[in-house]
Amino acid sequence: MLYSARLTDELVKAYDLQKEVTVCAARTAALPLLPPQGACRFHTDSYVRFLQQIATNGIDIVDEAANYALNSSVCFSETAWEYSQIYAGASVEGAGSVARGEADVAINWMGGQTHARRDGASGFSYVNDVVLAILSMLHTHERVMFVSTDAWHPSGVEEAFYTTDRVLCVSLHRHTEGFFPGSGGVDDRGHGAGTNHSINMPVSEGLDDDQITSLFVPVVAAAAERFQPSCVVYCAGAGVLSGDRLGCLNVTLEGYGRCLQAVLDIGRPLLVLGGCGFNQINTARAWCHATALICETEVAEELPPHDFVEYYLPESTLKVASIEMTNKNSAESIQATLDASMKAAEQIPARAAAATPPKAAAAAEGDTATGATPAASTDAEAKLISPGLTANEALLASPSFQPQAGNGADVPLDAASALEPAAKDSTDAPVPMETESEAAAAAPEAAPTPTAMEEEGAAPAEDL
Repeated sequence: MLYSARLTDELVKAYDLQKEVTVCAARTAALPLLPPQGACRFHTDSYVRFLQQIATNGIDIVDEAANYALNSSVCFSETAWEYSQIYAGASVEGAGSVARGEADVAINWMGGQTHARRDGASGFSYVNDVVLAILSMLHTHERVMFVSTDAWHPSGVEEAFYTTDRVLCVSLHRHTEGFFPGSGGVDDRGHGAGTNHSINMPVSEGLDDDQITSLFVPVVAAAAERFQPSCVVYCAGAGVLSGDRLGCLNVTLEGYGRCLQAVLDIGRPLLVLGGCGFNQINTARAWCHATALICETEVAEELPPHDFVEYYLPESTLKVASIEMTNKNSAESIQATLDASMKAAEQIPARAAAATPPKAAAAAEGDTATGATPAASTDAEAKLISPGLTANEALLASPSFQPQAGNGADVPLDAASALEPAAKDSTDAPVPMETESEAAAAAPEAAPTPTAMEEEGAAPAEDL
């Protein structure tokens, strides 16, 4: 991913596209690293502590690694926590910028690590930046729509929001026997309040441009029309592209661009993330092409001279051609998936169009997910606006929340249990979120430590 991001950065500079965007460097005030308390908004404190200790205390905790690895593909490198802080911090800050109205579109090509769970890593995903970004948006926005076009199903994101109606997850991905992660069947549509708020479009190897367009574009448009999201998060994974030997799909930049345009046409504040892609050259081509499309800028097909132009030989062009391969998607199978997905979209409760908060008011609140203190937090009478969040979520979002090292207790809370569905009998206007002091007063007994979030006698959050 780092190499693909570097190639993309050089291509963007070569095409002079950096003049069309505001570039923010990591480890600066504009793009801070994700702090531990920010990661603990979704992940357990014991897992975050484990990631922090890998670099300095790896030998002593090597036996603990199996407790935090969901599958055998996980490899904990000594830079896992630092790497996670960079890409997750950028995603959360990008989410904050679009949620506050400071940008129409924010891009983080290193983001989109969708597989990490609350208490462990999965695949190559250590920290689930997508879940953290969505939680950040939900502080000021009623509903968020997550869309993914990648070869791999965003299992961690769907699982986190499977029981809430405030997040709609729409994914097109390869789904065959033995293919990672194995989730995302067409009948997986959510549970409880989240029923019909997960739409999966599973496909087989060989999917081409016409098929992805005929399937993805109408489903996204219909789902957005019913759900009326306040913000959108899009994982523009390059694993769908032709030439990716793990994705095994056959989509060119034309089909890839049509999917991105369908998401842009929703017309809501948008966070774009890179997701996966194991053909690094084609991934750089796709992300550069997407950057130009977002900026509404035409770029030449012939690559401009730059330090890495030889990497693209024998064809130094911004083109990903289809290849000769078996297409296991028949017209009948695509139509069946389309019918099922459109039916799921039609069953989403119709909402009124969501209003975007004024820029000034939203910007004044700040972004608590990054650990920054909002201006209102110093006023005892002021409240953050966050519709439908529980008292536990209020405490987790508080800048004063600090994981306690060494107490062995985890935050018994996942994203789904933190999000109660908004009241159906009221308007779509946001309702006040309880402050930390109000949450403590409402509980039968005060929690002994900041990590003991549940009221006495309450059942722990159920992992899906």
